[in-house]
Amino acid sequence: MSMPVPDRASVLDQQRQTWDSVSEGWQVWRETFERGGAAVTRALLDLSAPRPGERVLDVGSGCGEPALSAAHAVGADGRVLGIDISPAMTEIARRRAADLPQARFEVGDLVDLDLPEHSFDVVLSRWALMFLPERAAALRALHAVLVPGGRLAAAVWGPAGEAPVVGLPFRAIMPRVQGPTPPPPPPPDAPGPYAMADPERCHAELTAAGFVDVRVERVRAPFWVESPEVFTAYTRALLPEQVTAMLREWLGSADDPGLWADVAALAEEYRAADGTVQLPSTVLLLSGVAGK
Repeated sequence: MSMPVPDRASVLDQQRQTWDSVSEGWQVWRETFERGGAAVTRALLDLSAPRPGERVLDVGSGCGEPALSAAHAVGADGRVLGIDISPAMTEIARRRAADLPQARFEVGDLVDLDLPEHSFDVVLSRWALMFLPERAAALRALHAVLVPGGRLAAAVWGPAGEAPVVGLPFRAIMPRVQGPTPPPPPPPDAPGPYAMADPERCHAELTAAGFVDVRVERVRAPFWVESPEVFTAYTRALLPEQVTAMLREWLGSADDPGLWADVAALAEEYRAADGTVQLPSTVLLLSGVAGK
């Protein structure tokens, strides 16, 4: 038996709270994350090939990528719109785009913003599609905003066990906050970090939304940090408020030393000969063309 899927408004409200709560941490640790993230951005731009003067929509821009990179690709005559559910992250993206007048960032999602049909040449998304509520309808909406022949390129996480940069800390956290009886798993179509980890399902969902020439490629993004201690600090800074609240409930404090010692010990398993913690993580690169 699985948990019911929350309604769309509840999902969006929870996500807004989650990303707002970690926005400051993302700003501090952005360069560390981009060691792996930048490689994925380059792959998305290679797949979608935005050209000077084109119009690009970035869904789930967060602190600004890949929208900012796309703004350089389309040049002064192009246009990039980045949308995100988090006001705090959107404000960071706006500040980073101060010298790129062709890039604009708005708070909201596809439904809130009611974007016109056939108004973009390219749709990009980096680690956001799997969080969309009512994903089938959202993918159809992405198809609708593209001109016929427009290009989609998106990245989603692979399976939990293959994405340690995201999942590793939760091997220590979840046993502590679930209690003696873990809750039932979410349904397979519920929004979450691994909701699109199945390549065959991704292909089927994009095809059902109207995309043609659909491709799904597995790649490894080269994430790394300097040491287990750095990974622990990184994790603590990016831990959503909902998780820290559960830690306070179950452990009395989100600073429980035993928990963070366990996270550091898990990171130690990934330490390389040079002392760094290497966390290459599986990413699925999705691409397709808007059919007529």
